Amino acid sequence: MSAISDIKIVCAENIAISYLLRNVPAPPSRNRTYCQTVSGRHSTLSFDTESKLASTLAFIAHSKDDVEHIPALCLEEDTDSGSLSVMFAVNKASYNDGEDTICGIKQGFERIFAILATVSKSTRYRDIGNQILTAVVSMCSSRILSRLRMACTSRASTKRPLKGTLQEALLAVNIIRRNLNDGNLSKTADNFTLRAKEVEKLMDSWSQCQVDTRLVEVVKGIHRLQQILGLPDLIGIIPNRDMSPSARKSLLNIVSKVSRYWEVGRYLYRIAKKSPLARAMRTIPVRLPEEAFASPVIDGYFPELQSKIAEASSRGSQQKLLREICSILKISQQQAIDRLADTLYTATYRARAKIFPNFR
Repeated sequence: MSAISDIKIVCAENIAISYLLRNVPAPPSRNRTYCQTVSGRHSTLSFDTESKLASTLAFIAHSKDDVEHIPALCLEEDTDSGSLSVMFAVNKASYNDGEDTICGIKQGFERIFAILATVSKSTRYRDIGNQILTAVVSMCSSRILSRLRMACTSRASTKRPLKGTLQEALLAVNIIRRNLNDGNLSKTADNFTLRAKEVEKLMDSWSQCQVDTRLVEVVKGIHRLQQILGLPDLIGIIPNRDMSPSARKSLLNIVSKVSRYWEVGRYLYRIAKKSPLARAMRTIPVRLPEEAFASPVIDGYFPELQSKIAEASSRGSQQKLLREICSILKISQQQAIDRLADTLYTATYRARAKIFPNFR
């Protein structure tokens, strides 16, 4: 076995064993940023602005409900051309894997960026805002419909469509509004009843003619629902007998996430109006060379969980440590061995790992 093959296998084993021991990652944490610029790199955008723009573009880059091809994204200013490079990659299991996803993201971005390029300081939102929102919704229609539970997805789901949850909430709010003594909550209940019924009609309209323009109206309607003052408080006081806690939480979650697409369109308009860089964005898909996906020579190789455990424990305590690990994970030793092997043979290249070498 060659040295490079040894290195690949050792790295893969270390990643696989880490995944086995911590298969549910901890929530992401935010690091304090003491130095906001990279040495030698001039940046026109502030760190906060660049960070928010990258987060916004990453949100719409995940345009499909596809857990196998999750995108990662970063920005880099090109001072020579005065443009902003939007570099993105997706998880891939092989060299040709995920190309449809990459092409879809690229085309979606390019359509949005072409509209943003026409924005100027004198442009009014009412003149171009709907074009931007339509481009965003068109790019993310599959993901939006998945969030609304109005379309089939790659993952089997028994979750109820938003329309059914809205109808349940309307009945529940109609019951509690009779006993509301708080004037503000009474007004919230009235607004919710009105706007929830509007959303129902808009979803019915889309079902009759499934085009992007009608889906845009659904997103607008849900954004109006999201804007109701005191909505979480109103939904929160619904008794469990009228609407389960999980259904109430699901309703607020869907409304918040779908409303964000409206917010994305508005944000992109505002930043394009303020920053010339945001009017000169260009997409750069990042792909590893084909040889990066070449498998090492593994004749006679089989992953040995015990040997990896031995590296992290003192002599004579390996079996005890392995038993403790399996006890914590609530699996047998054979299941642990099988999981390690499955991860080694089926894992994909993560999108972030592709982007880092391209970021100068």
